[in-house]
Amino acid sequence: MEVGEPMNKNDHTFYFLRYPIGAGGAHLSNLISLDPSFAPKEPRMLKDEYIGYLINLYHSLEHTGHTAHTDANHTINDQQWPKYIEKLDYSFANSIHQGHSASFDWVAPILQTLKNKKYISLTINDQTSVDIVRAREKKIFNTDALAAEYYRAELQHYYGRWFISDNPEIVNDDINLLIEVSDLYYNFSMVLETINKKFNLNIPVNLANTFHNKWLDNIGYF
Repeated sequence: MEVGEPMNKNDHTFYFLRYPIGAGGAHLSNLISLDPSFAPKEPRMLKDEYIGYLINLYHSLEHTGHTAHTDANHTINDQQWPKYIEKLDYSFANSIHQGHSASFDWVAPILQTLKNKKYISLTINDQTSVDIVRAREKKIFNTDALAAEYYRAELQHYYGRWFISDNPEIVNDDINLLIEVSDLYYNFSMVLETINKKFNLNIPVNLANTFHNKWLDNIGYF
């Protein structure tokens, strides 16, 4: 369905990105939103305005705690998120939303009202991913949740789980994509190619790389 064609919520596909705190999920969701078929994460903006907004955001990251969160309530556990999805421009075929582990249980009644959903999960299964998330969490929050071995194992288990569709006609492999956090940092080209191919998207490679390199410069390499 082309951008600008009349749509409603039942025609729209809601993409959800689940990620551990500090993994870079807000950044990745920004990059996914660059696809021409995705509504701006700032619903009051036209797409061109939104790209300019992201450019300004990424050039000011050193002043925002090294996170890439936009202003609008696109995080699903935010109390304003139900109002946010009502404001979406449904002339776009898709939108991207994000949340942490339990957030998806807390908003399950709302998720059940959305007809078309796909899920991307950032996983922390290798030691490099664990080291990245620990370093980022310390920098942003001055905490270290993954230092506890049992808690780390629990989070690794949760973030590695698929979302299961209630619709028997949907193959769960078609709506789930797992991406290791370390790949976002060290194999970004593969991550971008995988997302585009898996969901038949067209995230612009050059623009996404520009944002990604700026982000890495701001947060520091691991």
